[in-house]
Amino acid sequence: HQAGTLGEVAAPGPPGLSMFDPANPPPELNPPEAAFCRFTPQGRMPHPPQFTFDGAIMTFTGTYPVSVSMSTTIFLPYNANDVIRAHESGHSRLCNYEYNKVAANEVAAAFAGVVGMRIGGRGATAQQRYVDAQRQLQADGGRRLNMAMQRIFQQVYGLNDLYDNLTRHGTNPDIDTAKGEAMAKQQFESTFQPQALVQPQPPMQPQSQPQLQTQAPPQIQIGRAHV
Repeated sequence: HQAGTLGEVAAPGPPGLSMFDPANPPPELNPPEAAFCRFTPQGRMPHPPQFTFDGAIMTFTGTYPVSVSMSTTIFLPYNANDVIRAHESGHSRLCNYEYNKVAANEVAAAFAGVVGMRIGGRGATAQQRYVDAQRQLQADGGRRLNMAMQRIFQQVYGLNDLYDNLTRHGTNPDIDTAKGEAMAKQQFESTFQPQALVQPQPPMQPQSQPQLQTQAPPQIQIGRAHV
């Protein structure tokens, strides 16, 4: 694991592999595509940040403890040839590469400004205001975590999309897997402009279903290979 100021960025593991009958493919597969690689970023906050509460205002004295991880799964038909296998393995490697490069920075950016943040609890009593402030805290953490996961995915997807364009989904005779990976990394790093995402502000309304664990977006398919 790679230590981070907010928690941990777990190192990627090897990709999972799921084989399927080409006559009965997964619903995500769209002909004439023959295979795909699924990238799933995940983040969690095992407990709230440290804070003080004066009966009305919750003040953050520490930041959120965040842990992020990722997984890839390659979906191949039983009759996949070596070209398709190599192409999808390239996608998995590119997912790992870009995640390793950007995950820690994106989490740090999404959770900037937490220490010292103040949340006003609402309610007639101190207990009601405390419960309300906790709900707002959880909602704020969930939004920040979702933002980090979306930024990580945006960059992982962008690199893999460029790889597919260069290799024509594994069918370009002039750009094989290894060359496509190298070219995609070089071109992506010189041209990618991340979309501006607004830093979330402390919520001021109670949230009915606060969430401190997120997986966003789940089951994303990238890197389909054509027959």
